[in-house]
Amino acid sequence: MTKRKNILYGIAINDFDKVTDSTTRKQIPEYVLWTGMLKRVYCKKYQSKTPTYIGSSICDDWHTLSKFVSDISKLRNYDDAISNKGWVLDKDILSKGNKHYSLNTCAFVPVEINSFFGNAVKYKNGNGELPVGVYFDRNPRKNPYYTMISFTENGKRKREYLGCYKTPEEAFNVYKVRKETICKQLAEKYKDVIDDRVYKAMINYKVEITD
Repeated sequence: MTKRKNILYGIAINDFDKVTDSTTRKQIPEYVLWTGMLKRVYCKKYQSKTPTYIGSSICDDWHTLSKFVSDISKLRNYDDAISNKGWVLDKDILSKGNKHYSLNTCAFVPVEINSFFGNAVKYKNGNGELPVGVYFDRNPRKNPYYTMISFTENGKRKREYLGCYKTPEEAFNVYKVRKETICKQLAEKYKDVIDDRVYKAMINYKVEITD
């Protein structure tokens, strides 16, 4: 049987006969994962709102839906991802700073881990951009640089204040220690269920002042 082919974003091929479940009348989860990835990489309107995806790319094989599904089905936690159990396809953890989607660079992780690795916003003061995790209090004070960290714990978003410091470097070093500590705690929490590659990357994760 010849499969119909729909072209998305001028490059990706949907070669499935059906992408809608006949019972639920909803799009199958593999298709949702695939189109979500395509949107992040190829939709300029989406990138204008989420610029961290600018410069991202997708391997040639994953431009075809059947090849994408064949590959991701080999990844650990695939069943959790397509069963709507809160697992997502991540490209940033295995290789820090990676922007390329492929079998070797991606892994399924729980939302709690995925959100932890979301790019933190860098702020600016009169002297330029501050290190990641550092903020400047414009009100006159002895220690004008402060730091805080946000993360998800047991489904709830938390914000932890880490104190005020004389220099941005001091504030960053406190942030760095706390961020790396939380990362290791998350790795241990999910050690028995996540991909071994993800666990190793999280245990060895380092925050750099240039991040």
